[in-house]
Amino acid sequence: MPPLDRLSQSIAGVATARSALLDAIGDVQAGARAIDATDALCAQGHGVRARTAHRSGAPAISGAQAAARNLPTLVANYRASLTALKKSDAAVTGSRRAALQKVVTDGMSEARAVADFQAVIRTAWVQYVSLDGLELVWIKRAVTPWYRTDEEGANAYAVLVGPGRRFVTVARTQLAAASRTVRGAVTAQAATLAAADNALSGLRTPTATPTLAG
Repeated sequence: MPPLDRLSQSIAGVATARSALLDAIGDVQAGARAIDATDALCAQGHGVRARTAHRSGAPAISGAQAAARNLPTLVANYRASLTALKKSDAAVTGSRRAALQKVVTDGMSEARAVADFQAVIRTAWVQYVSLDGLELVWIKRAVTPWYRTDEEGANAYAVLVGPGRRFVTVARTQLAAASRTVRGAVTAQAATLAAADNALSGLRTPTATPTLAG
């Protein structure tokens, strides 16, 4: 395969692998937000509204569970795509090659940040899944209805969730911190990719050499 074609293939690989990785991070965060939203309504004793929120959030929660499982593979795929890019960057020279080398360096940093995010998710998501299950138990009772008032329902929910509430709080704090770290790495790599795309712009034709930023 000609060097420029190999480079083009590697660029496409990086863009595809990174996009899948960022989508997975977004899915995990969306699932956590859905569980948190239902939790807030349960805590206020709003059974019917909590049930609606839980049903609406079910696809996001399912997507988050799949993303949490897939993150290790997606990180590995991204790293492999960066390695392939490094091997093919000899197709260009000077500032173009330097720009691609920075893509690899910052991309590996981004991959490490996501791997750290994944390590947090591996434990934190257990607490989210547990909370989701307790929400469902309470919702079924609330809409039966077991509770005469919202206040009574809210108190019952506090008792139901109480033993694990501090673990949920820790999980939320960990997820928020990991998300901030990832956001910094993603922002840095986005700027690096944009600079590399600009450096490579002279090589592109309407049908060749995809962009790194997608």
